Parts: sequence; structure tokens; C-alpha cells
Amino acid sequence: MECKDIELLVSDYIENNLKKVERKAFEKHLKVCNKCKEFVNEFQDMRYELQELKREVNFIQKNKLYVIFDNNFDKKDESNYGFLKWVGLAAAIIILFFNLFYFTNIVPTMNKKTHLLVSKIEKTVIKTFSYIRILTNPEDFAYMLSKKYEDKETKKEKIGGKNG
Repeated sequence: MECKDIELLVSDYIENNLKKVERKAFEKHLKVCNKCKEFVNEFQDMRYELQELKREVNFIQKNKLYVIFDNNFDKKDESNYGFLKWVGLAAAIIILFFNLFYFTNIVPTMNKKTHLLVSKIEKTVIKTFSYIRILTNPEDFAYMLSKKYEDKETKKEKIGGKNG
């Protein structure tokens, strides 16, 4: 067992929720690693102190303590998503303004432009998916080729006309 495993399993160890094998490996690592042993002791002390605070503190303050503890514990993971949060926020603002111009007539020229843009996007998406369907389904692909061949034959007949 490694130090990072100790950090993940410390609360299960203290609450006796580990299997016998895991518990033995956990305790074996604690005998070897003083850093982890200190960590487990500090964690136990902090847990006992929080339990004593529960008895002395009112409901609102208890919840604040839990939130502070949870936020500090998970801050490592949240730092990786900061950029994604900003990208999501920017996308939401763009969608908000798009909807504002699309569904309201506050700026009539923008309303018309957004409707034209949406219709172009719809046509492009429909064409793209129809081409994908044709290319992925052999029967539709064969039908499309035969249809193009028929269209060429009818064009040749029209070009010849009545006078031939």
C-alpha cells in the first residue's frame, strides 16, 4: 500500500469499514511510514475535535464547518476545471444573447439575421446527416447512384428536345 492509498482510506480505517486484508496492509504501511502515521493521528484528532464542536455549536455554524472542511478537501480537484468553467460561462452568455435576438424583436435586424442563420444551420445539418446516412447504408448509396444516373438520362432527353 502507498501513501496516496492511505489518504484515500483513512476515514474508512478510523470508522472500521476496511476489510481485514486492507486493514492489515494499512497498519503495515503505518508501521513503516512515519509521515502517514502522523497524518492518521492528525486526522483522528481533527475528527474528535469536530465531534466536540458538534455538541457546543448551533446548527448553522455546524453546517458552515462541514462546508469549510469539504471545500478545503476538494480544492485540488477543482483547480483543473477553472478554464472549463470560463468556457462554459462564455458559451452560456453567447446562447443567452442568441436567444434574446432570436425570440424577441428588440433589434429587428438582428432578429432577421439570427433567423436566417438558424435556417442555414438547419439546412446544413440536414444535408450532412443525409449524406452520412447515404454513405453508411449501402442500399441508400446504391439508390442515390441509380437516381443520379436516371437524372442524367432524362437531361439528355430534354436537351435533344422534340426536334432531336
